[in-house]
This record gives sequence, structure tokens and C-alpha cells, in this order.
Amino acid sequence: MAYESGTLNIQSVSRTTGMGIGTGGLGLGGASTKARGQASSLLASRVTPPARKRYLISAFFAFLAWLLWVNTRAFSRWLLLSSVVIVLCFYLLYRSFNFNPKV
Repeated sequence: MAYESGTLNIQSVSRTTGMGIGTGGLGLGGASTKARGQASSLLASRVTPPARKRYLISAFFAFLAWLLWVNTRAFSRWLLLSSVVIVLCFYLLYRSFNFNPKV
């Protein structure tokens, strides 16, 4: 409740025109600006809900490690390293999927 009541959506449009006389003659000019954003109070920034965790990067690295694991012919350090990376990535994926529905 405090987060929603302390956050404001801002949208503004500004237009201006000008005219001037110089040695080259008469000149006209104009400009338009738009600004959009959000402003929040200090209380709203403190009680903001946590951001969702990303899982695409760990899924990508798990896929690369799986490719290395599949293409390793015999037991070696690459097989061991890729196995560790796969386990670590799946642990991070598990934590992300358990955290995101709660947000």
C-alpha cells in the first residue's frame, strides 16, 4: 500500500517557439520536448518489492557446459569442470524459479 501510494507517474510535454532578427534576416525556431518517468517517496523506495531474478544467463551457461560434457570422450578435467558448472547452474535456476513466484 505504501509503495503504490508513494509512487507517481510523470508525463510532461513542453513546446517553445522563437523569432529573431539578425543581419541575415528574420529567423524562426521551435522545439518540443517530452518527459516520462516515475517519482517515488523515500518510504515507497524503502518498501518496494524485490526485483525478479533472471534465469536466462544460468540456463545459457548450463547449456554450454552440457555441450562440453557431451563432447568429452573420457574422464578428464573438462568433464569434471563441466559437471560442476552444470550443477551450479541448475542450483541457480532452482533458486530463481522458487523465488520468482513469491515476488
